[in-house]
Amino acid sequence: MAKTSPSAFLHDANSRSDEKILELRSRGGWAAYGLFWAMVEMMREATAYKLSHSRIPAIALGLAVDRDALMLVIEDCISVGLFASDEKHFWAPSLLCRMEKYNAMVEKRKNAGRLGALQKQQNRSTCLANAKEDESKCLENEKQNLAYAKYNIITSTSEVPVPLDPEVPPETPHPFLKYFNTTEQDLSSGRFAMKKYPWMWLHPQELQDAREQWERAGMALEDWRAGCRACNAAMEGKQHDHRLKGGLALLYLTTHILTNALEQKRKELGLRTITGEKPKPRNPIRMPAAQPEAVGQAVGAILKNIIPGDPK
Repeated sequence: MAKTSPSAFLHDANSRSDEKILELRSRGGWAAYGLFWAMVEMMREATAYKLSHSRIPAIALGLAVDRDALMLVIEDCISVGLFASDEKHFWAPSLLCRMEKYNAMVEKRKNAGRLGALQKQQNRSTCLANAKEDESKCLENEKQNLAYAKYNIITSTSEVPVPLDPEVPPETPHPFLKYFNTTEQDLSSGRFAMKKYPWMWLHPQELQDAREQWERAGMALEDWRAGCRACNAAMEGKQHDHRLKGGLALLYLTTHILTNALEQKRKELGLRTITGEKPKPRNPIRMPAAQPEAVGQAVGAILKNIIPGDPK
């Protein structure tokens, strides 16, 4: 359906059967019916939806009809009640009623549009304010993380950083810092990439805690190194994960990989029982054979010490 133009108006589809229209058609036929609607369309485009009596000659010229014939149709429309008239203008009351409703609807939509635009502007202002606030918080967090990195983390194995506060004594380098590449650091988390396992991002203290956890679980140094290799391979496969530099390596190293290593160790220790092979018994202690007479003499000597009197 084509979009309604601004100068359009609605009218009933069965207006040809209206009583007033039928009376007009009985007087002037379909020609009067057509001229009626032509003048209604002109009223829709006119100011205040009214036509002037003084413009009837111009209207007749525009519609290409005789002026007297047009004036006769106008008089018939007024007489049957389709038009109303005063000394200067004539109009269609039904058009005025419809246009009043139409203008009210248009004004209502305009007001709704203004309110919607105002609400959108307020929402946009709120979003911009929130974005600025979030940006300021992010900048503040970055400053805090940078300060933490400068003060608490050694950025060089050969140099001791200068503390932010001159009254605070400088801290000694962490013993596990030597395992890290200090030139590769994530400022948001303060973690470094390890030298031997570059996909593992950890704090030196986190690496020490993880190592101690493996020791408490009874894992040897070779098991620990195998676990680090497995963790580095797993992190390399997850390099697209945004948590890679946020402690994901520590989580894997102390949970999944440690659990798998313990399970493998238990399988190795219980291999004999699992395969059905019974453990070999210990060799019994074999005493040298003694003569019966010597045994009897030894027993008698013991009994003399325990039972008083003659053992016979």
